[in-house]
Amino acid sequence: MQPALEHISLAWGRDFSDVSPLRGVILGGGTHDPDVRVTVMPVSG
Repeated sequence: MQPALEHISLAWGRDFSDVSPLRGVILGGGTHDPDVRVTVMPVSG
């Protein structure tokens, strides 16, 4: 599948396990809120 110019590819892989944004094990109780930052830059060329 080829995305259109107004789409941004965030990950590339065979399936979800290749591109999952969260991995690992969280120990303990309570709530957890991930802190995420994304920088988008145009591709020149």
